[in-house]
Amino acid sequence: MKKVIIGLLFLTIFATGCMQKNTVKLEYKYNQGEVLKHKITLINDFVLDVHFPSNIPSAMPISSTETTTVSTPEGTATTQETAPLPSGLNKRHEINTRLELLCIKNIKNVAPDGIITIEERFEPLSEEILINKESTLLEGCSVSDILRDKTLILRITTSGSVLSTEGLDELLKDVYNRISLLGMDTASRSRIGDVLRYEVEQIIQQSISMFPGGKLTKGDTWKRESIGSLPIIGIKSTVTHTDMFNGFETVHESDCAKITGSITSTLSNEKPELSTLIGEMANKVTEQSVISVNGAERGTTLIHFEHKKGQMLKNQILKEGFVNVTVPLMMGTVTSGTIEIKMTTKTKYIIEKYDR
Repeated sequence: MKKVIIGLLFLTIFATGCMQKNTVKLEYKYNQGEVLKHKITLINDFVLDVHFPSNIPSAMPISSTETTTVSTPEGTATTQETAPLPSGLNKRHEINTRLELLCIKNIKNVAPDGIITIEERFEPLSEEILINKESTLLEGCSVSDILRDKTLILRITTSGSVLSTEGLDELLKDVYNRISLLGMDTASRSRIGDVLRYEVEQIIQQSISMFPGGKLTKGDTWKRESIGSLPIIGIKSTVTHTDMFNGFETVHESDCAKITGSITSTLSNEKPELSTLIGEMANKVTEQSVISVNGAERGTTLIHFEHKKGQMLKNQILKEGFVNVTVPLMMGTVTSGTIEIKMTTKTKYIIEKYDR
């Protein structure tokens, strides 16, 4: 009997010890005056396909506006020409971006109640924008230009919940102010502006990861939701993040908590702004309510968090999605086929601790 009791006691102690080894509370442990650096790599691919029906009546005007910049002795001049488009036309717009920058966090204050005030600024390292596979230099109008010499003030809890962000609205206004100066047609400016706005929001939102309060045991999961607006297509979505604590792992000689997760999104019931997608043809759609919209977004996340130091080592997000829009094309009260629109997105976001 004594041996049985001792055996049970040993198993209890052993099990408790194993559980403690797989239990952790994930929280940020910043010190006032501390300066932290992380390198951010953000790669986005957006493809917008627009297909007009092949049976468009010849009396229905279809045109596209091309913008051309020419050199003159006085400088440069921008002209716009309108040319007819054939029916059954397939149009493809591709925007590919790659951005690298440093995120520098200056810990301004750590209050007794645990509220942390962070001054955040960014130093651009490199940036590339391809429009329809051609390198495009948008002088004065890139994420690097927008973020350079700007600062944000974030107030967060030790679990990473963002209580307030000062300076973000000014950043987003700056995006559209710069875009309005570009020598492009309205639809092109809108697309570029949406992409830049989307990238700025991603950078800000993902610079701080959020954790649940209390201790976690290996296998525990938690969820959080956020609202995002898809670029170009202009539809909001509810993004659900489901994360799991996978135990501990040594990465680059650092003892880390490993968190994996999935991302799914649900589109709102709002309709896209058709004028930015199909131009003047939007005027031929008599009822916005007959537009059909569906889509989905899926992704995965991987986080390595130095739980003893209370600092992020790496956060990786991979996402892919699509949105389909079907638009009846009306000629008076008669439907003359449908316009098919599809946008696909692919995102790779990596933030890593930068020690140099």
